[in-house]
Formats: sequence, structure tokens, C-alpha cells
Amino acid sequence: MKKTTTLLILFFLAFQMNVNAQKEITTVHLYDITNAETVKNYKESVNKVNKIMIEIGYPKNYYTFLSINASDTSSTYKYATIGHWTSDADYAAIHNNAKYKAWSEENKKNAVFVKGQLYRKLYQVK
Repeated sequence: MKKTTTLLILFFLAFQMNVNAQKEITTVHLYDITNAETVKNYKESVNKVNKIMIEIGYPKNYYTFLSINASDTSSTYKYATIGHWTSDADYAAIHNNAKYKAWSEENKKNAVFVKGQLYRKLYQVK
């Protein structure tokens, strides 16, 4: 009985993890930033919006700010912001939240809104 209960619990947990993984979304912003001051400001902005998402009740949704290695000779798309979203519904709720919208308006000059960026909203391949 103990083995059966343990197996059922493990099966349930694995099933829940699989269901959640199938709902997750990743957004990718690829772009270029031209100076160190902009990089610094954008990093601060990403930290701020991540705190906002926690405040409004979405602690598992966040952005990651990345750059290529200094030795990489690529001439474009040297920076990226990856958005990690638990579902389409959470993505929409966050982007429609007044605090998120206020952050967005304040930060239109930052990299997420850079002209010429490559943006994609991606879903897990099933």
C-alpha cells in the first residue's frame, strides 16, 4: 500500500509538471544596445519589472536579460531579453495590469522597445 501511494503521488506530480510545462510561453527579444549607460539602465528596468510581477501576484513570471560573450564577433543581436510566462492567461493579465502598463510607459526608451528588434512569442513543441 505504501509503494502504491508513493507511486500515485509521483505520477500525479509528474503529470502536473507536464501539464504546466505545456502551458508555458517564452518570449524572445533580440536587439542591440549601443552604450554601457543604456545597458545599466535596462538592467535596472528589468529588475524593477520583475519586482512588479511579484507584487501583482505572478512570482513565476519574469524576464532574463542576456548578452553575447565578449569574444563573440556577431555584429547584430548582441543582447536578448527572455520572458518566462506560466500561461497565455498570465501573460495577458500581467501585460494588462496597471502597474505593468505604467512600467512599460516609463520604459519605452529601453531595449524591449528598441526599433529593429527581433521578437517572438514561443510555445513548447508538442
